[in-house]
Amino acid sequence: MSAHYRLHGKRNWDDKRGVANIPGESLQAKRDSSWPIKAGFIFHKVTNPFVLFTLNSPLHSMLSERLILITYTGKKSGKKHSLPVQYAESHNELIVVAGYHQHKKWWRNLLHQSTINICYRGKWFEASAKAFDGDVEVITPLLPDYLKRFPASARIRGLTLDSSGNIEDQAKLAEEAKKTVMVKISRPIS
Repeated sequence: MSAHYRLHGKRNWDDKRGVANIPGESLQAKRDSSWPIKAGFIFHKVTNPFVLFTLNSPLHSMLSERLILITYTGKKSGKKHSLPVQYAESHNELIVVAGYHQHKKWWRNLLHQSTINICYRGKWFEASAKAFDGDVEVITPLLPDYLKRFPASARIRGLTLDSSGNIEDQAKLAEEAKKTVMVKISRPIS
C-alpha cells in the first residue's frame, strides 16, 4: 500500500477487476496481491466452525454429499486439527484437491502416508491418507473424477468437459496435474 493512500485515503475503483486502484501501486503489485486469499481466510475462519458442527451432527446430510471432515495430527506441533474439505470418489478412494495449495499448510502434514480420522456421511472412520504434490502419474488419472464432480474447478483451470463429462484436452490436463496437490484417502468400508 502506498504512503499516499495511507495519508490521504484516496483511491479509485477498477470496475473490470473489481479491485481498488491505489495511487502509486504498480500493475504487477495488483496482480500479485494476496487480498483474495486473505478474504478467503477470514471467510473460512467464520464458516468453518459452522460447517464442522453441521458435518458432525444429525444435520450432516445437508453438506456431506460434497464435504468430509478430516482430522490429522500436525507433524511439528503434534496437535490435532480438523477441517472440512470437498471430496470426490474415485477407484474406491476419496480424493481431495487442495485449492490455493501454495497458501495452505494442512496438506503438507500428509506428504508421507498418514493415519487420519474422517467424518464421512455422518460417521467417523480411521483412514490412511497421502498427499501428492504435482505427481503427474498419480494425479492425472484421478483429476478428471474430481473435475466431473466439481465442474467449476475445471473452468477455473481452463479445462473443458465434453457432454459425457470427459476432459477434452489431455495435454492441458497433464499440465494442470503438475500444478495440483491431491490427497488420496483410503475409502472407509461401511
